[in-house]
Amino acid sequence: ASPTTTVDFTRMIREQKTFLGSFVFSREQFERAIPLAQMCSPEWVRNLSFEEVAGQLAEYADGNFNVVKSALRPQKTA
Repeated sequence: ASPTTTVDFTRMIREQKTFLGSFVFSREQFERAIPLAQMCSPEWVRNLSFEEVAGQLAEYADGNFNVVKSALRPQKTA
């Protein structure tokens, strides 16, 4: 990835384009994050089936963040 780029926002607006980004860790950051991730409680992450998504989103909307991260696992059955 290049550190800079140009974006034609006029075209994005007129053509109703979506701008999507992501973050990539450096190898050093990733290596430092591994021990930290191992200290996290497994209860903070929940693997969801399609059937469970609406319920988890409702919990977040109600302010319940006991589960910090949800991951959609389509192969998981409810």
